[in-house]
Amino acid sequence: MATSEAERLLRIARRDLRMARRLLDLEVEEASWGWALQQTFEKTLKAWLHPLGVKPPHSHDISRLLVLLEQTGVDIRRSRARAGSPTFSSPAPPSPTSARAGSSMTLS
Repeated sequence: MATSEAERLLRIARRDLRMARRLLDLEVEEASWGWALQQTFEKTLKAWLHPLGVKPPHSHDISRLLVLLEQTGVDIRRSRARAGSPTFSSPAPPSPTSARAGSSMTLS
């Protein structure tokens, strides 16, 4: 069940990312693409929690989701250092269907 929910969240995150990319027009308000990127990040973090055995809260609080990841052993500082990349390294599995430690989860 957690695997299918994580996959569903990643599909939604990909859709939100596509929307954010389309909104990167100079005539579009920052709040519009900012909202889409926030949604992308939120869904990605929630998908990351599922294979770790954590049911994400019904919350839009990114900080809370990051704390939950830290509590499961994900090195948030290391992930933040790579923020320029769409890949986040952690002990979390790279996808809901793979459980190799030390791998990466890619959203693109």
